[in-house]
Amino acid sequence: MQGAGIEPGAPSTADVDLFVRARGGDLAAFEAIAVERLPRLYRLAHAILGGDAEAAEATSNTLVGAWHEFPRLDDPARFDEWLDRILISECRMELERAGRGNVPPGPSASLAAPDELDRDEILRLLDGAFESLDAVDRVVLVLHDLDGRSPGAIAGTLHMPLGTVRWRLHEAHLVLRAALEVPA
Repeated sequence: MQGAGIEPGAPSTADVDLFVRARGGDLAAFEAIAVERLPRLYRLAHAILGGDAEAAEATSNTLVGAWHEFPRLDDPARFDEWLDRILISECRMELERAGRGNVPPGPSASLAAPDELDRDEILRLLDGAFESLDAVDRVVLVLHDLDGRSPGAIAGTLHMPLGTVRWRLHEAHLVLRAALEVPA
């Protein structure tokens, strides 16, 4: 199983057996695979979307979509990466539907030094900055900073050049720093 900070790797023998059974149409086998990954998927969706209902819907849509597309996946070692791509796509569509896919950043609300801000104000400022990120930057930031994935792993998951991932991560961090007016 893939957890926080652990990048997708080779599946266990039990996972391969479940994978083969699920590819043959065994819904119980697919559910066993999915249940193991459900907390991680929900946590990622919640971090990207910010709401319980949105995260639950994106996670649910991901699993339904994965079940329908499962026969097309040939390599069990790529399952977690493939599942993450489906989830990220669902989250991006939700952000676009909600009009939060590409909100231009506004001016920082604070002129105080970060050490003078209280915790609630810092969280409010960071939340506003996070909301201003476009969907791709938000996904890259969550996968790197929350899930602990390397830029190389993110590049593989998103089918994006490594340099682009690093640039987007850098730009997202600049937006968060600017929200607190911390020099880069």
